[in-house]
Amino acid sequence: MLLLKPDDRLTANYKLKEFLVSDRNPDLAGELYKTVAPRIENLFMLCHLILQPVSDKFKVSIHISSGYRDQRLNAATKGSSPTSSHRKGKAADIFTDNKDLLPDIFAFIRDQLRGLYFELFLYLDEKGNPDFIHVSTATHNRPERVRIVD
Repeated sequence: MLLLKPDDRLTANYKLKEFLVSDRNPDLAGELYKTVAPRIENLFMLCHLILQPVSDKFKVSIHISSGYRDQRLNAATKGSSPTSSHRKGKAADIFTDNKDLLPDIFAFIRDQLRGLYFELFLYLDEKGNPDFIHVSTATHNRPERVRIVD
């Protein structure tokens, strides 16, 4: 098991602390460091297989609105599944400052990183504009799930 401090890097562009956040429940995110240790290897894989290649390709800052979730945070997150990949450190909800890039990022992951992800969802806001992408690393013997969610 990897033991890292919040400021330690998982890859060139990502630090552990970036996955210990929740834009919807920031008060619950403060306790995540206490339970993340068994999930760091999964976060490392998510960064190396998916997020770092996206950063390298698009040369923009990728922000994480929700990364690792413990049981309490997951239960408090509206619409989350009790078996969410976030619970295992295998998923992140990401966005960029320029949300118009999100369809291109979605297409890049779908087309160029096929086989490395399990879930890939592009979420749209109430006006039908790109809002964020949910992506999780591949799970053995499960077909990929790709969709646009409005």
